[in-house]
Amino acid sequence: GEAPEYPGRASAKKMHGVKPETLEALAELVFSSIFSEKQCSDSDAAGSGISSSHEYHMLLGFAAWLAWVSGYQLASRLRLSVMRDDRYQHNRENAALVFLAQRLCGNESASLEAARLLSDYGQPANAWLSGLLKVGHALLDQQDVPELSGYDLVYSPKGAFSGVMLALPSEDDNVYVIKMGAGETGRFRKGYLKTLS
Repeated sequence: GEAPEYPGRASAKKMHGVKPETLEALAELVFSSIFSEKQCSDSDAAGSGISSSHEYHMLLGFAAWLAWVSGYQLASRLRLSVMRDDRYQHNRENAALVFLAQRLCGNESASLEAARLLSDYGQPANAWLSGLLKVGHALLDQQDVPELSGYDLVYSPKGAFSGVMLALPSEDDNVYVIKMGAGETGRFRKGYLKTLS
């Protein structure tokens, strides 16, 4: 069916004549092929790697704009009665926003670039970015962590990935983290990851 008209998507189409399908394909490319959950979530810990480069910070700002105009909204997990492809896309969008939130709030130049790019979209975009940054700070500080119904928030003390990721609750001996890229989940033994409380 026709994609819903989120405020960002409608504005991008009006301002730039970009089709929603093009934005969605670009967002999928950026979050699945360019970014990685192993990239540092804290600019102070980034050292001299890609995560500390000015270009990477600009790309994070662009990714925030792209997520906004593509209609990404951080939300609870969809029910199992929803079609599998829709659940998969929803999970990936949530994973991308959790990734992005931590990296934007951990880096002032990236968050300023995101704010600059979103400034043309008014109060709705500003509120969306503020909410995303609030989530990012809560995840990095591991305090006042938002509850995302249907997901667990996990981190890897052994460095399998940087920051916090979403995971699907399971009853077996594994934790299934939701990836932004190819493959719906990554599997870890339960003792390998820690859950935020």
